[in-house]
Amino acid sequence: MSTDNLIIENVNKRYGRISALVDINLKLPITSIALLGPNGAGKTTLLRILATVIDSDSGRISFRDIDWKRPRQVKPCIGYLPQHFNFYQYLTVKETLEYIAVLKRVPAEQSRLAIKQLLQETNLTAVCNQRIGTLSGGTRRRVGIAQALLSNPPILLIDEPTAGLDPEERIRF
Repeated sequence: MSTDNLIIENVNKRYGRISALVDINLKLPITSIALLGPNGAGKTTLLRILATVIDSDSGRISFRDIDWKRPRQVKPCIGYLPQHFNFYQYLTVKETLEYIAVLKRVPAEQSRLAIKQLLQETNLTAVCNQRIGTLSGGTRRRVGIAQALLSNPPILLIDEPTAGLDPEERIRF
């Protein structure tokens, strides 16, 4: 059964005795959706499961004909920006995006064009040759946004999307 909905059925996750997620059931159309809730509600845990960073304890997740039990099939469909984006501090912005493009198996010519466009869209062109370790938190966040968008994934997961961005960049985002 092919569908363009992200289907989450009976997903559970525990950390020791603490239940982070209990019987989560969602049918999400591929559009802009925000998860809102207080700290500790399980938003980050759910995003990490959807991004295949961690496994759920039980339940089922699917998108189109892809089952989350096969993460290698899931990863090309996902762009993920965690709440705290860290990468190799000694790489430049451009090298970071080039490296991530290789990891995401984006063809070389496509990645060259995509990186150029994303550097412009995320206002990173002027710092593309600076090392990640020298950047401000907001600029690093924009690098994280660029890498999440790199392969033009159908599902984009962003945890705390505007955290660390200055007011002007929040508006641009």
